[in-house]
Amino acid sequence: MKHFGLSCVTVIALSLLVGCSAGATSVRGHNLRPDDSFMTYSQMVAQYERSQADFPLPKGKTFPPFPSGYDKSGSCQALYGDAIAFGVYQCSWQMEWLNWRSADAGRAQTALDVLMTIPDNTVFQQTFNGRAQAVFRDAYDAASLGNPTKLQQLANASC
Repeated sequence: MKHFGLSCVTVIALSLLVGCSAGATSVRGHNLRPDDSFMTYSQMVAQYERSQADFPLPKGKTFPPFPSGYDKSGSCQALYGDAIAFGVYQCSWQMEWLNWRSADAGRAQTALDVLMTIPDNTVFQQTFNGRAQAVFRDAYDAASLGNPTKLQQLANASC
């Protein structure tokens, strides 16, 4: 079980690095030249804040402030602010389903409906490699059949 969790964290971290490459040609509908695919720290924070409108959270949940620990003088790859906001969105809906699946069928179904759309999201497709995408799809499919095990493992590893 711990090995699976560590593997998921590794897959997710590597996916973010691979998916947000310097050669990105499109970011949220904007065509980029290779030299435009990096942004400053303040641009990344602004992207994170703008992205929140694209990723509505479950009832009663709000986005946290931008995470600390980043080098404010460095540059970041395009999509990184979106990817951070998307991670909050994804984890929030995973936890929503896990928390409500036995207590409130309506809230659980709403969460499951959102989870089933995640693999179609552009940020998911551009920031997670094929292996990571398959892991999440498998967990969401299992959840749709009522099995929480894989989703719980992902949530434990990355939320």
